[in-house]
Amino acid sequence: MVAQVKVKDTSIEVKRFFKKFEKDMPGIIRQSLAKASAFGALRIEERTLQGKDADGNRFRPYAKQTIENRKKAGRKTSFVDLFFSGRMLGSLTFKSSAAKGQIFFRRQEEGEKAFFHDTGSGRIPRRPFFAIGKKEEEKIRKIFFDNISKRTARR
Repeated sequence: MVAQVKVKDTSIEVKRFFKKFEKDMPGIIRQSLAKASAFGALRIEERTLQGKDADGNRFRPYAKQTIENRKKAGRKTSFVDLFFSGRMLGSLTFKSSAAKGQIFFRRQEEGEKAFFHDTGSGRIPRRPFFAIGKKEEEKIRKIFFDNISKRTARR
């Protein structure tokens, strides 16, 4: 047995509703992506300052020379937080369009520094901080879809 429901309505109100909905959807998606991207950038910064990578693991410890240099500069040495001047993490930002959300570094110099920390280069060990973990990904997805649901339910 198959059940079918057909609704045929040519009323002006229904047409207007769908036209407005179609027109508003890119803005709703852009706002949802902005909220999700903002959360992602915030999580990267908070987690990094706690000395953890995307999976919650501690970063590799500082080398002895780095610990000495950080002590002289009055910086924390108990764990690696990739924070010295604050410029790198301070440059972390986001933007969104109707198609995607991006997390990036505003200044090229800070983006390059982040790349070397993230991938490891020369004497700098690999400390992958610029990523989204599985738990964070689920939370970002929830933020995105909850915002869309909230904005479209008002109609």
